Amino acid sequence: MLLVPFKPNSDYKVSIEEALEMIKLKMGLEIERLVFGNLDLENLREWLVKTWPAYEIHTPLFNFPYPDLLVDLWRLQAEQDLLSTLSTDIIIEDTIIPKCTPYTSELVDRLGRLNIDLILENGEGYTLVFPKAYIEFSEASSENCPLDIF
Repeated sequence: MLLVPFKPNSDYKVSIEEALEMIKLKMGLEIERLVFGNLDLENLREWLVKTWPAYEIHTPLFNFPYPDLLVDLWRLQAEQDLLSTLSTDIIIEDTIIPKCTPYTSELVDRLGRLNIDLILENGEGYTLVFPKAYIEFSEASSENCPLDIF
């Protein structure tokens, strides 16, 4: 399995195709199945199938209920000592939620009050997940964000 991270403003298709090519060239492996984590965007799912017809497209989280997904996320973060953070600023009208803000149940509640998709499924923002031992920081700030190293 190879996870393909997406940086803000990166080309989705190009990123995946570069990763697929890397697997073929460096490992000599043939790929049969692509797995995506999109939740409920039928048009995106259709685009994936049309874009990569040579592969089986698998979307195991498709139509998975948000409350159940969040329960699993909070549990896994605790069990594996992980930290999820925003990797981009979220800008809604006069509100800015800066990158590096931890993606927590409190943030999810705030997103709901701002009428933002709780999982950011519509591209409102993006997240990164790290082992807490890898990156520790106490205050969200765009100016001193450790994510800038990426």
